[in-house]
Amino acid sequence: MIAVRIAGNSKAAALYAESASGNCVQLTAKTEGTWGNDLTVNVAPADDSALISGETHAGTDLTLKRKPVVKSARNRFQLHVDATNVTKSLQIVYDGDPAPTSGQVKIDRTTGAMSFLRAKHRW
Repeated sequence: MIAVRIAGNSKAAALYAESASGNCVQLTAKTEGTWGNDLTVNVAPADDSALISGETHAGTDLTLKRKPVVKSARNRFQLHVDATNVTKSLQIVYDGDPAPTSGQVKIDRTTGAMSFLRAKHRW
């Protein structure tokens, strides 16, 4: 968020946005002025789920950092095998679906845990 003051010359203003657990955002003017004394912010639920990109995992840590995971056609999963330097896109199945088969990753939407077919891949 960027706000620009166009007039005023008194004390710098600050505004706190509150959530159910208390203050969650503080907006503070960089310079003094009265423009922010009557500032209001309207926070509303998003129409879509947040998009997370660039989350990577190495080794045996097979749990997504952000959860719960929303079942969405926008979700993508790629597996990179260092030994062969091959990256392959895997189909995502979710908790409640059958066990993953070759070319699939299963994601538990509550815990973020990922599981794969325990087989030797030849990519």
